[in-house]
Amino acid sequence: MGKISIKQTKDRVKDLLISKPHLKDCDKRLLATIWWKDTMALGYDPLSLNTTQFLHLLAEGKLTRSESVRRSRAKLQEEVPELRGKKYNDRKGLSKAVQTELGYN
Repeated sequence: MGKISIKQTKDRVKDLLISKPHLKDCDKRLLATIWWKDTMALGYDPLSLNTTQFLHLLAEGKLTRSESVRRSRAKLQEEVPELRGKKYNDRKGLSKAVQTELGYN
């Protein structure tokens, strides 16, 4: 598994949001699923991978970047309403309230 492009990450995230709707509202679970698949693609058994090995893979950049997963999910949900979870509108409302509180609006 070589360097993972943003396009590949976006495609993987889209596929997961479609096939596993429970991931639409939880970036932690989405990221865990992505990393599970990454470790398998690297030839590891995720059930026997220890913390030190996992952190080594993460530090070496062999796992998909968490920021890329989160940004891909956010962009996809902005563009494709069917990929939005139940919490999407709540997050948007909260975002506007925070912007107002910080004086951006």
